[in-house]
Amino acid sequence: MFMHIIALGWIYVVLMMAIFESSITAGIMTFTMYCAIPLGLLWYLTRGKRSNATPSKNAAPHDIDLKSPQHDSTKTVEKMEP
Repeated sequence: MFMHIIALGWIYVVLMMAIFESSITAGIMTFTMYCAIPLGLLWYLTRGKRSNATPSKNAAPHDIDLKSPQHDSTKTVEKMEP
């Protein structure tokens, strides 16, 4: 959440810089080079790390064979008496 506030502040600062440039082309280039590309790259890199670090709840583990029957270790084994 804190990083979103910093990103919004940075967008505001660069937008103000771009508005007060001498030409429209310079303003577009300022916004692109100082804001769109760096924040896009930062967003891409941080989202990639976050999605790899926390697997979804429905994802199957990679080390089990889904075709073989699974052993449920939570059930208790009842002994058969003769």
